[in-house]
Amino acid sequence: MKNILKYLTLFLAIPFLFVGCNSKKDVNTNLANQKGENKLISDKLYDSNILYDNIENEMNNLFTLDYTPLEPEVNSKSNKINTKKINQKTDSSEKSESFINKIRNLADYKTKYYTEKQKLPIVTNANSEDETIQDDKDFTVVTWGPTSFDEDNIENPSFYVIFSKPVIELSSLQSKSKANNILEINPPLKGKERWIRTNHVCFEAEENLDFSTEYTITVNKNLKSIDKKTLKGESVFTVKTPPLSITTFMPGYIGQNDRYYGYDEICPPYEKKVFMRVNYAISKEQIIKELSIKCSTKKQLMKFEAVPLYDKSDFSWNGKLICNQSKEITNTFVINITDEVPINSKIYFRTSNDDKNFSYNTLKKFSLNGDKEPYIVYDQSSSHLEARFTQEIDSKTIIDNIETSLDYKITEENIKINYKTLCLYNLPLTYNSSFTFKLKNGLKDIYGQNFNTGDKSFLEYNIKIGNAKSYITYLDNGFKMMEAQYPHKLIYCYQNINEDSYYSVQKTNNPLFIDYQNSLSENKKLPVGELNKKQFYEIDLDSYLDDGFGFAEIYTNCFLPNKDNSLYSDKNYLTVQVTDLGITCRIGINKAVVMVRSLSSGKPIENAEVFVLPLTYSSDLDEETSLAKGITDKNGIAIIIIDNEHQNFFLSENLNDRDNPIALLVKNGKDKAIFTPNSHTEWRYVDYKSSITKAMKSVQQTFFFVDRMLYKPGETVTFKGIDRNQILGQLQINKGEYLINLQNINSSDENAISTINGELSDSGGFYGSFTLPQDIKNGTYALMYTRKSDDNEEEIKWYNTDRVYIKVASFEELKTQSQIDIPEKTYFAGDEIKAQLNASYLAGGYLSGANYETNWYKQEIKYQPTNLQNENYTFGFSSLSYGRNQYSSTNGTLSNQGTADSICITDKNVYGKTFEYRVEVEVTDISNQTIAATNSVIVHPALFYIGLKQNIVGFSQKNKEIQIPYIIVNPEGELIGSKKDIKSLKYELSHTEWSLVQEKAVDNSVYTRYKENKIIDDSGDIQIANKGTFKFIPKNSGWNKITFFGEDKNNNKVTTEYEFYVSGGDFIRPDSNNAESINLTPSASLYNPGDTAQILLESPLPRGDYLVTTEREGIFTEEIYHFDSPSNIINIKIARNYIPVVYVTVSS
Repeated sequence: MKNILKYLTLFLAIPFLFVGCNSKKDVNTNLANQKGENKLISDKLYDSNILYDNIENEMNNLFTLDYTPLEPEVNSKSNKINTKKINQKTDSSEKSESFINKIRNLADYKTKYYTEKQKLPIVTNANSEDETIQDDKDFTVVTWGPTSFDEDNIENPSFYVIFSKPVIELSSLQSKSKANNILEINPPLKGKERWIRTNHVCFEAEENLDFSTEYTITVNKNLKSIDKKTLKGESVFTVKTPPLSITTFMPGYIGQNDRYYGYDEICPPYEKKVFMRVNYAISKEQIIKELSIKCSTKKQLMKFEAVPLYDKSDFSWNGKLICNQSKEITNTFVINITDEVPINSKIYFRTSNDDKNFSYNTLKKFSLNGDKEPYIVYDQSSSHLEARFTQEIDSKTIIDNIETSLDYKITEENIKINYKTLCLYNLPLTYNSSFTFKLKNGLKDIYGQNFNTGDKSFLEYNIKIGNAKSYITYLDNGFKMMEAQYPHKLIYCYQNINEDSYYSVQKTNNPLFIDYQNSLSENKKLPVGELNKKQFYEIDLDSYLDDGFGFAEIYTNCFLPNKDNSLYSDKNYLTVQVTDLGITCRIGINKAVVMVRSLSSGKPIENAEVFVLPLTYSSDLDEETSLAKGITDKNGIAIIIIDNEHQNFFLSENLNDRDNPIALLVKNGKDKAIFTPNSHTEWRYVDYKSSITKAMKSVQQTFFFVDRMLYKPGETVTFKGIDRNQILGQLQINKGEYLINLQNINSSDENAISTINGELSDSGGFYGSFTLPQDIKNGTYALMYTRKSDDNEEEIKWYNTDRVYIKVASFEELKTQSQIDIPEKTYFAGDEIKAQLNASYLAGGYLSGANYETNWYKQEIKYQPTNLQNENYTFGFSSLSYGRNQYSSTNGTLSNQGTADSICITDKNVYGKTFEYRVEVEVTDISNQTIAATNSVIVHPALFYIGLKQNIVGFSQKNKEIQIPYIIVNPEGELIGSKKDIKSLKYELSHTEWSLVQEKAVDNSVYTRYKENKIIDDSGDIQIANKGTFKFIPKNSGWNKITFFGEDKNNNKVTTEYEFYVSGGDFIRPDSNNAESINLTPSASLYNPGDTAQILLESPLPRGDYLVTTEREGIFTEEIYHFDSPSNIINIKIARNYIPVVYVTVSS
């Protein structure tokens, strides 16, 4: 019997909370009542840290289920506002009580989640603009730039100077931003001066910089501040551009899809072609002048041609395309070498004034790779000859140019080519012998090169054949179970092992205690057997068992030879439990539910003893130390209650959050089995925690955020958060002290700010701000919130850290703005969309002549009219097929008014689907600052949509009538007014079936897969009307689909699908990836307490018993279901205790 298990998580809705789904007994099944002895051992207590004054009461509250109905307050009659009392004063004597037991009023949740903002010293930004005139302050240059250049800021750069005082009035800045003769740039550049702020002037170059050039920025010494102060201090600044250098180098460029050969060896005809980028946008003539190409086997420089690339090119992940096609400059080229490129040589690329070389190797001589001689490859069943070459072999030249001294004629059936490797199979090889193998000069590679034999006509190699491969195969290791109904034997397969190899077997009382080296004795030799022949050795375990049941340990140590004939050890550790007990177990903090069945018959085992034991590593099991004990009933079920005293065991500090602190022992006469929960899927703990030791402990839940994610040095960061403790499904307010630190993620030992200490508010909130230092390095920082432990007053212990990441960067402030306008109208498939771009300077003036790039994207969306959102109608296809894809792109320059138009012709062939067309435009000003704007519209497939109402509650039944209302609406969601817009309406009813398909692979193997088949059950016309009800009777169980097809007067098509499940049959949905899977499908995704959730069970078993539990920290309910078909419905009653989530588990 195989155990199969599946989890399902559902959510329920109440005010500000989400709740999950619960399992309850089916009307046709009975709960497996506990019978027999339930023994609770209470003579031993464990050290613990109890989180509640009375944890027993808290546990009782959690697991005593309350099925009282509860709806969100917004839908509750008790929460309707009495408008007559709005202006009346509230009687203070009236109590605000919840109308539902144990649930607080919504008003009680309204808590102020902040404390007094931390009062921190504000660091003054010395470089910030100060509009206030200070007479005692000198008029100087505070900062200037750029102080350095790289490939990101050498195109149309912006030179700037920031003064300590304003130079122009703010009103002047708003009316005109041009500046004259403030800055002088040498060597001269074309461009314009502009005032960015009243103390910030820049020169925006309209041409690119020259490489390896020193530029001087000179500030006019006659310049005066607004308060008539004369400029003092330094006024001349220099910055040098870097030399022209190669930034992207892709030799052996194939010319499409980012393909290139690489650096090691480039084969014809691509050894002459290189894709490269440099750090400047330059002309073709400049790259030819600055680039030199040299061959290692030639003295002269090689001649070449340069092809400039202006459009989006390959290798976008490795460098950025910078170009201006109108000026015929770019940083991306394809270099074509026009000289002959010798084989077996190295080609070097280098630019002037740059010391760095880029190189690649050309085609090597055709020879054995690495001069490694042909050799024998030993497989477990056979051996073959391999020879590896430097290039791929021409298969036509093999037969006539290879030869062996074996008395055997080589044919094409013996030959297999794996790229550069020649393999010869099925040769008459004899172990511990030798033969000669010849490779002749006539052997060629696919490029026509002859095999390099020097001055000889062939090369001869002496091939030595040793013994067959030495190996041993272990079929199992670790902790395994063997079904008692089968022979109690192990088998080893091995060949050519050393005579010192051995194994040991012994009986054990505790298979969880493993100490093979110290406990096993009586080593037995593994028979070596005949040399070079596969051996099979059988180990009988019956003598170590008790009437065919019990535990045995097997340790094997096999010695195998290395290539140098030294020995290495291949060890295997195996513990086997021989049993007829098939066990499914679910364990939580309150109980364990164990189902025991016979593996041989599948029937329940009654009166089996079940022990929950603390896990101890000793050779014997002590049943008297069990935490709890139970006896299985006639259904093979034991429900074992873990009382408060033994729940404390899970809180014991000496467990150290161990994942497996307990073991489960099941005994039925002489048959017994033991295991640790979490050892495999069907035995693990409830799905709330990874470890049962953590289920009763407090878990920190901190919601922590900042005002934004990107900052400049000197700016203020504001943070805010809420801190809670989560335990037993509840959130408790945390109180105490906390600290805030800021650390660079690349140097976590350094704090970027002084530590901020604070104390949480009564509601567990915290709030504050700090100023980033002026000298802080750019990078990513972790802002860390750390709480203080309150378990030790003498020693301050900081633990439980939450963090949020911010970025610090010295970026230039935005100078421009842009927006995209699209006319507001209804668009249909095939229509033209016209978008207009407007861009301007924030200081005033059009962004004329700026470069822009436009990209249109197309993405399928789900149409849902806003006025029908709550009516439960579905429109369109049940699933989306197309994600966002680029539809078109253009580029150009803005007009004198800073405008540009972009036109998109939408796709006519949409197959009834709704699409969103999104336009994104990037505008780059002359200072190389880029901004983006976006807009989007919905494009409808036809003049109307068909809406099908999802009014099937739960899952429908076979042969029972279903009524589905439908409506016909226009794109605005209103009922269509004119029937003339509707040309036709049709329907189609179908269901899904799966068929088994066997296909032959390229290697002649046969593989099996399941194929989904759509079976049409009915179809026809529907009378044209703007609404109606469609009635039908499903004849087939499983997944069914109703599809409506429409066509408007313009022959545009529209489609709506509604998929639903029909129960009452033997439908199985195959899972080709896992033949043991159980599929669970809920009838809804949100539930309210008091609801009954229906869960569809799809099992690969034709019939069987299933253990259904609802779980979180512990087990709420448990139920045994018997089904005679693989597809059934499980009804789950929703309790208030399941807030905010519950897990439903089905095991079989």
